[in-house]
Amino acid sequence: MTIFSGLNNLFDISMSDDYESICGITESEMECCFRDGIEKIADKYHITYGEAVARLREWYDGYQFSDIHCDVYNPYSLLCALKNRKYEQYWFATGTPKLLAQLISDNNYRFGSLQNIRTRKTSISQVDAYLTNPVALLLQTGYLTLKEWLPDTNEYRLGYPNREVEEGFLDYLYGYLMKESGIDGQQTEEFSASLFRDDVIEGEPDGFMQRLSSLVSTLNLDPRGNMEAHYQNAVYLVFTLMGFTAGLEVHSAKGRSDMTVITSRYVYIFEFKTDSSSRAALDQIDAKGYAEPYLASGKAIFKIGVNFDTATRSLMPWLIERI
Repeated sequence: MTIFSGLNNLFDISMSDDYESICGITESEMECCFRDGIEKIADKYHITYGEAVARLREWYDGYQFSDIHCDVYNPYSLLCALKNRKYEQYWFATGTPKLLAQLISDNNYRFGSLQNIRTRKTSISQVDAYLTNPVALLLQTGYLTLKEWLPDTNEYRLGYPNREVEEGFLDYLYGYLMKESGIDGQQTEEFSASLFRDDVIEGEPDGFMQRLSSLVSTLNLDPRGNMEAHYQNAVYLVFTLMGFTAGLEVHSAKGRSDMTVITSRYVYIFEFKTDSSSRAALDQIDAKGYAEPYLASGKAIFKIGVNFDTATRSLMPWLIERI
């Protein structure tokens, strides 16, 4: 695409309303043609027919190819799930997105921002010969899809289409980050995912920060890139893959916090600095009022200031204050 100018008389129907469902299966088509398969997967999981449809929607639906928001299911994944009567990552297992992971890393993208990208149509309609636009490539390869059209600004909001893609891609990005850093299986086990989860759930930020620090110190990151983005990506992936809701660049009245993690009982607000100080990070949380939106939640709030020291590859010392 866009490499040669000779083949320039094609009509691109990729985002045409008339062909919005040509590449997928709509929910009405699924229920009309595959009711028997849905009933079988419902029986296997001891759930109702409606619950089985809802899970299929969560896992494999969500692709959009036009402004009018007609969702379609990934046909390969849907058919595999109905045939095997199992919710798994089918389409993602058919390819290895190493090039995409490298492009995202090289362009200093924050992984968390991939679920809420705003861009114009002209920016995503073409992939150049030098592959300098990872967002367009992610869209055209199916890792992102259209989520919303914003007519006032003539922009699209992009995001992951479904659970299969989001979980699979984040898993791959984490593995890519670990592999590029030369971390073997034994080092990953020493991180202790179960203890990390327990610390987050039980409101023990010092505990999970110790574990994060031991993991981050082993990362071999390219010093030529945006180090804060690289470190932030690592921390975001750990929380997300452990099953927690982690938001990056979370808006408040006076600014955006670097990361916020919310559990049933606690809110953790993070501000990251690079080669600065944890005190400066903590002061920014207070000055910008990042905690204010959560004061009425009834949850305990932890403000965590973190400084990434590139010389020692350490997060220590961090500062934590509880509200």
